[in-house]
Amino acid sequence: MADCGLVNLGACLPQKFFEFVLNILNAPIKPFLNLTLKLFTEPINTSLFSTFWIIIVYVLSMFYALLLVGTGFSLMLSGDNATKRENSKQWLRNIVIMIVLIQASFFIYNLAIDLSSTMTTATLTLLDSDFFMISIEDINDLGLAIIFGIVYLLTLLISMIILVIRYAFVAVGVVLFPLAIFFYFFSH
Repeated sequence: MADCGLVNLGACLPQKFFEFVLNILNAPIKPFLNLTLKLFTEPINTSLFSTFWIIIVYVLSMFYALLLVGTGFSLMLSGDNATKRENSKQWLRNIVIMIVLIQASFFIYNLAIDLSSTMTTATLTLLDSDFFMISIEDINDLGLAIIFGIVYLLTLLISMIILVIRYAFVAVGVVLFPLAIFFYFFSH
């Protein structure tokens, strides 16, 4: 719309009023929306749990030796039994894969988190910057916008709480990931 002046004052005043009301409605939403979007797009910092990951990997590496010795004895004692030899070879292959995956689990987990964050950021950049803001067209929408604004604010608060809980679970997941790999291969 053109600048306001004496010529278009009748059309300009309602437009400026609507813009003012929109700014009032969107003002409390903006900080919560920015924090929610940041929790969505920022990669989770797993370096806080790297020492716990190292401890878990060291504990699991003690079992590597036991598994390798047990598999070696099984291979040596299988003699002419082809199924036992094949079973021992399969166990040896699984142990080697398990060792490689557990040693690389921190980096694999961080890669998955970074890819997820990048895809979310790329998706959100496709949206208009005012996509999540409240908008009204005329005075009839004002009451509805206020009601929806309150519901929207509550939804953002609940989303932020859930995203903070998600952040904690995903951060702790870096410690549990090597255990999951170990038990997956151990059960086979």
